[in-house]
Amino acid sequence: MRLEVDPGVQGVDEPSIQAFEFGLHPNPARDYVSIQLDQTQGSDVYIYSPTGELVESITNSSIITRVDVGRYSPGLYMVEVVAQDGSKSTKRLTVVN
Repeated sequence: MRLEVDPGVQGVDEPSIQAFEFGLHPNPARDYVSIQLDQTQGSDVYIYSPTGELVESITNSSIITRVDVGRYSPGLYMVEVVAQDGSKSTKRLTVVN
């Protein structure tokens, strides 16, 4: 007996939960990372460790915020930006030696 199966197109539409975009460069980072935002006044930046612990909290006052990550342990961090209106956007940041 022979069974033929045509799986067709298997795709999953993932809704975007990002309220807005921000730049995170360089990534991976060694010494510093620049966070570039379209919104400047009142945005809060939170950086979380691989274990979910809050590592750094910054109130953004310019378009580009430079963060010293040279003292961070190597690993994967989450960078969350919360705009003044409460909308949030998150990106992964890799810190290397």
